[in-house]
Amino acid sequence: MHHNSGALVQTDSDPVFTSRRFVQTANELGLRLRYSPPHVHEHDGLVERSIRTLKESAAAMLHTAPLPQHLKDKLWSAALGHSAWVYNLLPHSQLGMSPYQALFAKPSPLQHVRVFGCKAFVYDHVHTDKSKAFPRRAMEGFYMLASTRDATRIASTSRQLGE
Repeated sequence: MHHNSGALVQTDSDPVFTSRRFVQTANELGLRLRYSPPHVHEHDGLVERSIRTLKESAAAMLHTAPLPQHLKDKLWSAALGHSAWVYNLLPHSQLGMSPYQALFAKPSPLQHVRVFGCKAFVYDHVHTDKSKAFPRRAMEGFYMLASTRDATRIASTSRQLGE
């Protein structure tokens, strides 16, 4: 069971938060759900502020990322995902710890965080480069996101982005 078993989560009644999958996941995590009254946005102030923070962070990451300009419009959702990941790994004054630590009762894995959009290389286990002298053993891409499952999302410059 998680550290915050029984914690209360308040959301609006957006279908994302009322979906069977969301409710089931919340129950599995031991969270209690409460929904704000419809059309009363004042109750959602903290959530709205968090969303604004995530959007501003993602915009800053995209603006400063060493990505080709034509890719930045295609990668806004990846930047938003990375922004949320970093946001949840950092301490929050209301919690006195990071949301990650509050949920999983262990320190945030900050060692997995990299600069959004930095150059990244993926080992080419298929050996697609068949040149005999000095074959390339990695495919180039851009770092998008790390996760807790020992995985990293890399956008390949050749396959995923259609170049």
